[in-house]
Amino acid sequence: MNLQTPSQMFQTLSSFCDTVLSNQPYDSKTHMGMYSTCILYSQQTQGNAQKLFQLIHQKCIMKLKVLLKQTQQINSTLDFLRFYITNYKLYLISCQKISHVFSYLDRFFIKQQKAINGEYSNPVFKHCMSLFWCDFLRANATNIVENTMNLLLAERIDNNTQNRELINGIMLLFLSFSNPEIVTVSLMNLNIYDNYYQSEYIKAAQSYYKDLNNYFKNYGITEFLEKTIEIIELERQRSQLYVAANLQREFGEFLQKQFISEQCKFIIEKMESLLKTREKDDLKKCFTVLKDGEQVDSAIPVFEVYCKKIGMEKVKCIMSIQQAFEIIKVIIEYYEDITNLIQECFRNHPSFNAGFGRAFREIINSNVKIANGEEMEILIPEYLAKYSDIVVKKCVGVDELNNKLDQIFCIYDFIENKDIFENYYIKAIAKRMLLRGNNDDLSQENIVFDRHRVKFSSTFSYKIQKMMSDLQISQSLSNQFLATVNVPFPFFVNVLQTSVWPLEPQQFMFELPDELKTSHIFFEKWYIKQHQRRKLQWLHQYTRGKIKTNCFNKSYNLFGSAYQLSILVLFNQKNEITIDEIFNTIHLTMDIIKSIISSLQSVDLISVEDGNIVKINNSFKYAKTKFVLPIPKAVVFKQEKKEEEREITAERVGLIEACIVRLMKKNRKMQHNDLMQAVVTSLSSRFRTPIPLVRRTIESLIEREYISRSDVRKDEYIYIE
Repeated sequence: MNLQTPSQMFQTLSSFCDTVLSNQPYDSKTHMGMYSTCILYSQQTQGNAQKLFQLIHQKCIMKLKVLLKQTQQINSTLDFLRFYITNYKLYLISCQKISHVFSYLDRFFIKQQKAINGEYSNPVFKHCMSLFWCDFLRANATNIVENTMNLLLAERIDNNTQNRELINGIMLLFLSFSNPEIVTVSLMNLNIYDNYYQSEYIKAAQSYYKDLNNYFKNYGITEFLEKTIEIIELERQRSQLYVAANLQREFGEFLQKQFISEQCKFIIEKMESLLKTREKDDLKKCFTVLKDGEQVDSAIPVFEVYCKKIGMEKVKCIMSIQQAFEIIKVIIEYYEDITNLIQECFRNHPSFNAGFGRAFREIINSNVKIANGEEMEILIPEYLAKYSDIVVKKCVGVDELNNKLDQIFCIYDFIENKDIFENYYIKAIAKRMLLRGNNDDLSQENIVFDRHRVKFSSTFSYKIQKMMSDLQISQSLSNQFLATVNVPFPFFVNVLQTSVWPLEPQQFMFELPDELKTSHIFFEKWYIKQHQRRKLQWLHQYTRGKIKTNCFNKSYNLFGSAYQLSILVLFNQKNEITIDEIFNTIHLTMDIIKSIISSLQSVDLISVEDGNIVKINNSFKYAKTKFVLPIPKAVVFKQEKKEEEREITAERVGLIEACIVRLMKKNRKMQHNDLMQAVVTSLSSRFRTPIPLVRRTIESLIEREYISRSDVRKDEYIYIE
């Protein structure tokens, strides 16, 4: 290698800069030679490094001035933009090459400058790239961005994506001047990308969205939704290409506020009509836009009003229905209809479920008068219990039973007076168990009990478990009795615990006919001998049996209640009997006797003459030799209704008393309003607490000296130790 003088070295490096900036090729040997020359020249004198730095600065400025002059000759917008993108990439490569060759300046000269006079010069690469903005791009920056926004507007209007790469290139060009690895700190502080590109992009988008909002109002709702979803999707695609990654979330919020939110307002206005007509495809699109705009909660009031309106229409339809099964069936159909709508159209969104839950709870717990003039809040828990009983009786197979129980539990969750449901339901379970009787028939009850144990209170589950245990013991007890004592005819006895079974004895002295009485007397004597300290009380209203007839053309096996069979047995003595004789013989109430006679008359077993004489129908015929006599349900309902209401009220009073004493014992002193609120809140999971009942209970506790009124404040109560 021939040694060069300093001036020759400088000239060589100057020519190399021209070669690099003009994008002419050279080999790696030349590159490394220039690298060594730079080091040799810089080390000869202290000022040589400064001269090289100034040389690079001047060469870059000359190159950029030439490029700037060339832009004046470009007429095409697309060519104008491509020129900047292309020359930026070439200039970037050139600066990288120069930076490597003159890297000695970065390692020693710049640090030395800072050590000597405290001044800090930028690295060669950052200095050269900063010149690209100062001496070339800045002059036409506004024009470049304006032309780019025009291309973007054309794309938005015509959906022509052929210039996407070009627009993306301009965005990356401006974004590069926010990169600390490319430009100087002073240039970064100018916020070139934000001030020139991003601000104009936002303005263009805002103007476009405003025009769209006015234009879309001319569309029908279906086309409006389709266009809105299309625009949202396209704008999000464009933001990924035309917006810096770190600003895409901010632009997403801008898109939501300026465009989607405005569309959501119009959608919410039209949503009620879409719900009425059940335009499910349009509702799905509505939800898509609402979710994108985070405006789902704004649509919930409209949906909730719709659910209430539909629900109240259903209530009006069931006002005349007096059958528990049909009423609950209508309510379940309504519940499933709305839940299916939420799942299908609103993707089972929690806010829609919550809105429907509020509406449904208000509907089934309302004070609307329905069947028999009674209020829905009282009847629905009772009817749901009766419906549950019917479903369990009719269901065939475990899957069907579980599906029906799921429906029942869904309605149960929304009932406020759960204690009414449990009161009626446990009685229905008790009667159903007594009818099924043996362990084989109770297998289905075990399945139901497993579901109850998860859903209902521990007290409720305990009672059911004890009832099932009583039936198992009763079967063993009856088998033992029949094996020990000879009776005129076999019969099965269920011995039930009074504290567990929700069954009350009859309020009149019913007396069995002599034909049925004997077996009962035998069992009483045998049982008392086995259990001397226990007392038996017969519940004949729940007794069922079978008799065989021999008075007709063919023999029949009739299944019925003890009351029905007792009346039929009386005809063993004579073919006709008066109602007064029936009353004097078995001592049933006159209402029950007339109801039973009516049920027997409905199947032509008997006939009534002159309103008092009852005759057996000797010409009775029936297609089947075995059949069940109709049950006079209305009589049972009339007798038990008031008693059931008293039981519910008594149970509520007990719970309220326990709650008040517990709260007073814990707090020692409580003001009246605080105590009332605490009681209502504590018992809300069981029933809607009647305020007058709470007040009466407080007065009762004061009289019994559990609590007392404060001498200081009239509205304050004190717990008595």
